[in-house]
Amino acid sequence: MNERETNHGKIVYLRKCLEGGYLLHGGKIRTDLLVPMQAKDDDTARKTGQAFAIYAEATDIRIPILISLFAEKDTSKRSWRSEYTSHFPGPIKVGGENYTFTPGYVYVLPRESFTTEGNKYDYEYISRVPVVPKEVIAIDPSILSVLEGIEFQ
Repeated sequence: MNERETNHGKIVYLRKCLEGGYLLHGGKIRTDLLVPMQAKDDDTARKTGQAFAIYAEATDIRIPILISLFAEKDTSKRSWRSEYTSHFPGPIKVGGENYTFTPGYVYVLPRESFTTEGNKYDYEYISRVPVVPKEVIAIDPSILSVLEGIEFQ
């Protein structure tokens, strides 16, 4: 098995991608073209939390991995939410209600169309135009057993 086929290998590979200047994005659906979508952050104080854009991460592989895995647990209930708090490189605290983890994808993205917006407390890499991924990595919940720095509430 090569490093992109095992969970530990995926973690090593995604860190190398960030070190190489790429950005990461987590999602549930595999696609060859990411398109901007309307963000719906519950924290309305975040200046960039409501952009019509593609969001990407530049420093912490845990965030796109978690975003790719979050899913609704019981579809018969009226709502679900998942949340995380992070202060890189510290632990990420994960919580919510009626959520679970299901397989997803982490996209390795070139930086060219991304800009940084916000301030030091609300700092995001976003692209307002479609982006073709360099690579798409399949992620499943078993990666959480080897991903350090996650605390479940």
